Amino acid sequence: MAPFALFLRALRLRNGMSQSELALATGYEQAHMSSLELGTKNPTDEFLVRLTQAFELAEEEQAEMIAEVAASKTRYALPPDLPTEKFRFCAELWEKMDRIQPATVAAMHSLLKLEDQLAVRVKHQPDRLQRKQPKEAQM
Repeated sequence: MAPFALFLRALRLRNGMSQSELALATGYEQAHMSSLELGTKNPTDEFLVRLTQAFELAEEEQAEMIAEVAASKTRYALPPDLPTEKFRFCAELWEKMDRIQPATVAAMHSLLKLEDQLAVRVKHQPDRLQRKQPKEAQM
């Protein structure tokens, strides 16, 4: 299920509201709330503003909401200058998407996190070598 759908449902339930009550508070129909919670529709910017106002979301909750919307994207466009092996990888991943086991997804996710950690790691700079004095140098 789409991450935003889970976020919206949890937010609504945490505040003790039905879909109809949330629809009334945001100015949308109950069927629209249902579609959002099922993940069949994506929220518009206007809806996000109304949701923020209806629940008076704190900055942290707003940031979480935006992250969940981004994670719920259903369409991606590959850059045309992407290397061929990456095009093939994406095509193979898409082809197998519905058959990938949860353990494989978890392993791939861990690899992506590791890649991020390696990119942030500060490379160790070795101490600068000092030239030996002619008396110290052995020939």
